Amino acid sequence: MKPLTAIARFLSCRKGSSAVEFSLTGGIVMIGFCMAAEVCGFLYAQHTVQTAANQAIRYAATGNPSAAERDQRVLDIIAGTSQGLVAPQSIADVAHSYDSFTDLEAGADGTPGLGGPDEIIAIELIVPWTGFTPVFDMFTQGLMVHARVAARNETFVETEPSS
Repeated sequence: MKPLTAIARFLSCRKGSSAVEFSLTGGIVMIGFCMAAEVCGFLYAQHTVQTAANQAIRYAATGNPSAAERDQRVLDIIAGTSQGLVAPQSIADVAHSYDSFTDLEAGADGTPGLGGPDEIIAIELIVPWTGFTPVFDMFTQGLMVHARVAARNETFVETEPSS
C-alpha cells in the first residue's frame, strides 16, 4: 500500500506547477509577441515608404527651375522621409514619365525621369523587408515594401542650369 500513497502524494502536490505552466505557454507567448512586432514593423515600413513617395511626387509635380536640381531634390526627399528604410545609394530609376494616365495604367514603358510640363510622372519605390527579429527571418526573405504614386506635372517653364 505504501507505493500507492507515494504516487497519490506526488500527483496531489502542486509545488512548481506555475513554473511548468509557464514553460509550456511562455514560448508560445513569445512567438506571438515576435509575430506582432514583425507585423507592426512591416506596416510601419509600408506607411513610411508610401509617405516618402507621396512627398517626393508632391515636390516633383510642381516643377523646378533646374531639372538637375529637381532630380536631386526628389532623391533627397525620398532618402530623408523614409527614415533610413531607403538607402540614398539604392535610389535609382524610381521615376518614369508618361504621356497620359492611360499609358501608365496599360503598363507601357515610361521615359525614365521626372518628365516635363503636363506629363504624368510615376514614382515607384520597392524596398526589401529584412524584419526586426531573427525568429521570422526565414519567413520574411523576399518580402518587399512597395509604394507607387502618380501625378500630373503642373505647367511650368523648364530652364537649364546657368553656367
